[in-house]
Amino acid sequence: MPVRLRKGMVALAAFVGFSGPMGASAGESAESLLDIYRQAEQADPELRGQHLEYEALLEDRRAALGALLPSARISAEVRYTDRDEERAQVEGSPAVETEFSRTFTQEQYMLNLSQPLFDLPAWHEWQGSQRSADAGQAELEARRQDLIHRVAEAYLGVLDAQTNVELQQRELEAVQASLRQAEALHEAREIATSEYEQARARYDNVRAALIRAEGELEVAHEQLAELTDRRHYNLATLRPDAELPPLDPPELDIWLEHAYAGNPELIAARAELAAEGRQARAASAQRYPTVDLVGGYTRFDDAAEVDMDAADQAEQNARQLDDLYVGVQVQMPLFEGGSINARARGAERRHERQREQVEQVRRGVRSEARSAFQGIRSGRSEIEAYQVAVRSGERTVQAMQDEVEAGTRDVTDLLEAQRELFESRRNLAEARHQYLLDTLQLRRAAGHLSGEDIVALDQLFRGS
Repeated sequence: MPVRLRKGMVALAAFVGFSGPMGASAGESAESLLDIYRQAEQADPELRGQHLEYEALLEDRRAALGALLPSARISAEVRYTDRDEERAQVEGSPAVETEFSRTFTQEQYMLNLSQPLFDLPAWHEWQGSQRSADAGQAELEARRQDLIHRVAEAYLGVLDAQTNVELQQRELEAVQASLRQAEALHEAREIATSEYEQARARYDNVRAALIRAEGELEVAHEQLAELTDRRHYNLATLRPDAELPPLDPPELDIWLEHAYAGNPELIAARAELAAEGRQARAASAQRYPTVDLVGGYTRFDDAAEVDMDAADQAEQNARQLDDLYVGVQVQMPLFEGGSINARARGAERRHERQREQVEQVRRGVRSEARSAFQGIRSGRSEIEAYQVAVRSGERTVQAMQDEVEAGTRDVTDLLEAQRELFESRRNLAEARHQYLLDTLQLRRAAGHLSGEDIVALDQLFRGS
């Protein structure tokens, strides 16, 4: 029995030293991940468009069913005619031709009823429309799960960019302090000019990196705003005491088994394959006969005003017909220029094309699941390594600061240690965020990503 997948999310690792981007200040209310997801759920055009497509497929299914149900049609026709006639009388010799005019109005009313008894194309098209509706429903679920991942990715992208900006600001402050120290030592002729210029160059590089980071933050805000159609500048950040969610179950084969069975994109592709199969059978069935039960009622009135003798006029005026009929109608195509066979072959090719599409989606799902699984497995070790690197870097910077003040270390060594420390802090923050995204991606590949995951993930953030 496969291990049951957890529905919720647990926590993320604690920050050491630098804990990530600053949250809302006192008295301010930060927007949480759940808040933004709810806004995106209402505003995302891709999800709304897929919902409309699903509703259209449901209507197509109902329309296809109508071809198998009784139908009724009523029609009426009123026609006014002015006719000139010539008649030849042969009673005597020679023959006599008579000309006269006839003016009359014809009224015809018809009610036709039909019930298909045997119609293979209509039956297969109805079955195919049901499979298309199933595919639309699965695709809608795929878009919902994709929106969860996109919201989390954009949200954490903003936090990554904020972290980068704040680290660059802190690094700039640290480098500026080191530059002032180098300047004082240079004026006292205790360090070489090249060492001072290196400190100056390092300060300029960090200042340029800060400008670039601020631009990247603006781009990240815009990417998040694309999902909700509004800007979000005050976001809740990860709690310092959050813990990493475990990989459960820890076996890749179980995740792949769930992905093959429950991934909505794969389910949609398979449903489309079944729909195309029905369409191919419907096209092939066009060569078979159709049988309908038909019935109806017809009334025909002919009221005339004729310029002729009274006897002929009476004969012409007495026209009123009422027909009531019921029967079975059989139709079978004999030859349509080869179009039936051509349509059947074309439908079969589309069926085969969809089979290849299913295989492509299956491989993509497998790749996504494996990639996310390996990312989670390596991500935990990567985060632990960065945590150690941050702690070591903090101790190294502190020791080098003392050594520079004692004159046993160069300022450039201190600047390099500071750069490595801030790089480790930046990598640590990004690794935590990527671990969360890999977890969501794995659950999406398995078809188990839902709003509950957003609710549980939201608990890891400050202000949640």
